[in-house]
Amino acid sequence: GLIMYSGEKAELIHLQLEPGDSLDLHMNPFDVVFYGLQGEAVLFTSETAYSLKTGDCAFVSSDEERGWRNESDKPFSVLVVKMH
Repeated sequence: GLIMYSGEKAELIHLQLEPGDSLDLHMNPFDVVFYGLQGEAVLFTSETAYSLKTGDCAFVSSDEERGWRNESDKPFSVLVVKMH
C-alpha cells in the first residue's frame, strides 16, 4: 500500500486490492481502523468475516488476526489507519 502519513502515534495507508487479490491472516502489534473508499472486499479474522463496502468502517484490535480477500470483479480501495 501507499503510506500517506507515518508518525509516532499513527500511520495512514491507502491499500488497493485488485479482483482476486488477498492478504493472508496476520497479526500486528497495533489496533487498526479500516475505511472503505471504493468497491467491496471481505475482511476476515480468525473467527468471522465481514463484507466491507464503500463508506463502511471496521476496527480490528491488536490481538486479532486479520486478512483481506477481494472476491469481486472490481478493484477495492481501503484507507488503513494503524494506531501505535
